[in-house]
Amino acid sequence: LVYCDGKVLFHRSYNASDQDKDGSYICSLMDQVVEQIGEKYVVQVITDNQSSYKKAGELLLQLRPNLYWTP
Repeated sequence: LVYCDGKVLFHRSYNASDQDKDGSYICSLMDQVVEQIGEKYVVQVITDNQSSYKKAGELLLQLRPNLYWTP
């Protein structure tokens, strides 16, 4: 989901049912979305606080240190 101009918009979904949902995989998905939207337009990424999402958030901040991440 993307929040912009006071609206929440559905941006994209992924069928990851056959994937190992570890931090690296989740980070790669989040990074793809940031790349599609444009890093200068993304301020914050909000995720679940499950351990794999925490790892993904930490990895994403290493790739894109200008973002804010909230588990």
